[in-house]
Amino acid sequence: MEEAEKGELLERDTKPWLDSHPGPTVGLPLFTDDLILEILSRLPVRSLHRFKCVSVSWRDLITDPANRKKLPQTLAGFFYMTINNRIGHHFASVSGDSAAPFNLSIPYLHNNKYGGITQLDACNGLLLYCGFKKKMESWDDFCFLVCNPATGRPFRELTSQE
Repeated sequence: MEEAEKGELLERDTKPWLDSHPGPTVGLPLFTDDLILEILSRLPVRSLHRFKCVSVSWRDLITDPANRKKLPQTLAGFFYMTINNRIGHHFASVSGDSAAPFNLSIPYLHNNKYGGITQLDACNGLLLYCGFKKKMESWDDFCFLVCNPATGRPFRELTSQE
């Protein structure tokens, strides 16, 4: 059987079912626009743009200027660390706002467990740190730490097995 024939068979087989099960378009909608917008706001930007193709109403919902604040935002600024006498975290806003969108002190990084902590990298809002003891004698004397400063939750310590 050719692909077109398979598609025609599938269409003929599902049409009676679709006719007898009209779905959420009849009567009240299954999800409100607010609920859809709340779900869409948790998606990455790339996925969000793909969902503009789902329907005209979703496209209008996603592109509506009133909903822009609720959807994923573009770059807000740069988070960086300086080391003088002590570690300092800083945020440089792209828009010129002086306020950072989260607590810059990251209090859970300042404990006595580590002799030092240095920021290695950042990706998608997560920060990668290396924590180490004052006197490093083996590979067990350091570890990697992942944290999300926007949530304010303590970091996750990665072990060598991870």
